[in-house]
Amino acid sequence: MKLSIITINYNNKAGLQRTIDSVICQTCKDFEWIVIDGGSTDGSKQLIELYQSHSAYWCSEPDNGIYHAMNKGIAHSSGNYLLFLNSGDCLHDKYVLKRFCDEQYDVDIVAGISVNMETGKPMKNFHSDIACQLFYDSLNHQATFIKRELFDNYRYNEENKIVSDWEFFLHAILIDGCSFIYSDMVVANFDVTGISNQSQWEIIQKEERKKVLEKYFSSYVRHDLIDYFEILSSVEYKKMVLLKGRTDFLSVFVRKLISIILRFQ
Repeated sequence: MKLSIITINYNNKAGLQRTIDSVICQTCKDFEWIVIDGGSTDGSKQLIELYQSHSAYWCSEPDNGIYHAMNKGIAHSSGNYLLFLNSGDCLHDKYVLKRFCDEQYDVDIVAGISVNMETGKPMKNFHSDIACQLFYDSLNHQATFIKRELFDNYRYNEENKIVSDWEFFLHAILIDGCSFIYSDMVVANFDVTGISNQSQWEIIQKEERKKVLEKYFSSYVRHDLIDYFEILSSVEYKKMVLLKGRTDFLSVFVRKLISIILRFQ
């Protein structure tokens, strides 16, 4: 199995160095590394040139944003699976790619775990219902391996500034029905200083997510789905699940009470 690691960068030389260090130390060497730089002026290009013997392809030129850069990386990739590891993010340890390859996966999308680079804690808690996960959050993009063939007819939406990876997962899994699994493997250390974690982008993210939902789902379906996922995500529902199967009077009573409350919310 061959992997493609795609790294995009713009004026983030220090973060890029961390990413480079985590990639070139991997014990598994059956991968290609593709670096797409947006025409940086902070010395990033010179850094890429210094390590160009480790890359299968690299360029440093102006682009139209994050997803344009990612699509450029996809166009130059040839691996069975792609992993998007942006500058600043790092592979968790030197055995990450070996562990993934040893599993011999044959599903379209394998979602692993990212940890906060500063705290070491997981970035997301996965919901057992993938639809619920994607309506209210997303997957860890920098920890998710995606089959290259999924991009043959579909690329990241370059009209979005921040949510096109989420749109891709929503479309691929919920609409196209691509095969998907969660993995308990820690894949990446996530740089929390990245664009998606900057508070000024929260409004843009919310607006873009709304447009994506309107694009794929009618108003009627969208509202019903959101109501359903709110119930799945509620504390009351989780309590009811914990009580499921218990037959003592109190558990049955509480379970029925919660069911009535949810029905009239």
